[in-house]
Amino acid sequence: HTGLPSRKVFVEELRRRLAETRRYEADLSLMLVRVDQGEELRSDDPATFRKAILFVGEAIQNMMRDSDLVARFDEHQFAVLLPSTALEKAITPAERLRERVAEYRSLMQNGVPINLSVSIGVTGYIPSDDLGAIVNRMQQSVESAIERGGNFALYDDGGGSMPAVFSSNLSYSVPRT
Repeated sequence: HTGLPSRKVFVEELRRRLAETRRYEADLSLMLVRVDQGEELRSDDPATFRKAILFVGEAIQNMMRDSDLVARFDEHQFAVLLPSTALEKAITPAERLRERVAEYRSLMQNGVPINLSVSIGVTGYIPSDDLGAIVNRMQQSVESAIERGGNFALYDDGGGSMPAVFSSNLSYSVPRT
């Protein structure tokens, strides 16, 4: 058990923060973090799955600010609410988190180190957003990261562009259509 707030708490806080963001024309970003090996570990080795989830949950908490809300979104995913944060500013912690998890070598399965990784989707508030639209964009961006084979951090700015693709050297590009 991670001790993190639930998806319900996350959605309630997001609803409140969206209203605040609209009212004050502020920034807001969201991040969805999925443990790439989650389903496989859960079925093959539940104890190792729990260790992986605890590590990723702690890593997210340690990298985020006190004002950010980190929550367990579902069995394999964590959501992060970053109030007063422009999308461009949410990109850096997403990539740092992805790298930190990829460098973790203490998780073992049958005496063999597991190469743990996460896929991360990041999106920011746009004025036309309602709760469903911003959550859907966050989920779509993490799905795109998974489709690329995992161990990716992608973002969607809602402007019809393809998500930025991060590489291991911290560079990124924004292909425009």
